[in-house]
Amino acid sequence: MVAEEIGAGGGSASCGELAADAPRSGHDFASITRHCTLMRFARIALACCWPWWDYWSLWPGPSPPSGWSARRGRVSRGGCRVTFGVELDGAFRTCLLVLGIGLLLLVVGLVLVFFRRRKQPAPPLPVVAAAPVMPYSPPTYEKQGQIRRYAGLATGVVLLLAATGCVAVPEKNTSQSLSRPAVTLADGKAVVERYNEVNNKANQARDAKLSETIEGNPTLAQTRAGYRIDGKLDAAGKNKIKLFTYTKPRIGAPEFTSYPMRFVVSSGVSDDSESRQLGVWQRLNAGTPWVLTHSVYPCAATKLPSMEGLWIGAGGS
Repeated sequence: MVAEEIGAGGGSASCGELAADAPRSGHDFASITRHCTLMRFARIALACCWPWWDYWSLWPGPSPPSGWSARRGRVSRGGCRVTFGVELDGAFRTCLLVLGIGLLLLVVGLVLVFFRRRKQPAPPLPVVAAAPVMPYSPPTYEKQGQIRRYAGLATGVVLLLAATGCVAVPEKNTSQSLSRPAVTLADGKAVVERYNEVNNKANQARDAKLSETIEGNPTLAQTRAGYRIDGKLDAAGKNKIKLFTYTKPRIGAPEFTSYPMRFVVSSGVSDDSESRQLGVWQRLNAGTPWVLTHSVYPCAATKLPSMEGLWIGAGGS
């Protein structure tokens, strides 16, 4: 909206009033109307761009009508105002969104600056002084001669000891077979005699731990079961196993190249002349004892398979 006012000596006069007063002022009506129209547009343009301009100097005709007054600079009681308005949908929400994003980025930046965990500098490496390099000095001819003399003396001493028999020279191994019998006749009988002694002690005490030194499974499991049953049926220990031994053992020793090794025994029973005992003895390695692993008591009249070639020695004792 454009408003226009002309101040004149404390009053105001519009173009309509000037046209009505034309006959008295000596100006014709058409001239006043034309000048008013041109001045209206000129004043609008000059008021928008140069409000201090003397817009009366643009009057195209004669002097302004009587009763008009103007001065350079801004109009004392008025002027021209031009207002333009543009409305954009969603502009306010967009501005709020941009403001929020800016505040969020500002907060993140402050957090990174003030609360960022600083990396600790790596500890300095210890400075190790380099070992001094010893200059190389080649051996002299005098030292080489001493070494040769000592070597010759040591060689002479060794030859002297070998000639006088002070140094034992191992005999050459002439064995052609890698296998050997599990036991000798004497070792086999010693194993049976030890079993007779330890077994009677274990039976009288019902001591399964002692039986572990002379028996192995499954014979050991049978012995443990017998001790447990006897402990339930005869807690007082009045009916313990009577003492007995294996008599006249015959040793059968097959040949083995490695452990475990085994041998068999056929012997009589001291408290039962109608039965015999057949047992298998086993040794897991050189550090373990011989233990009885299988034991049966067939009738003495029972015909057994021939084991000729397995028996060693002349027979029983």
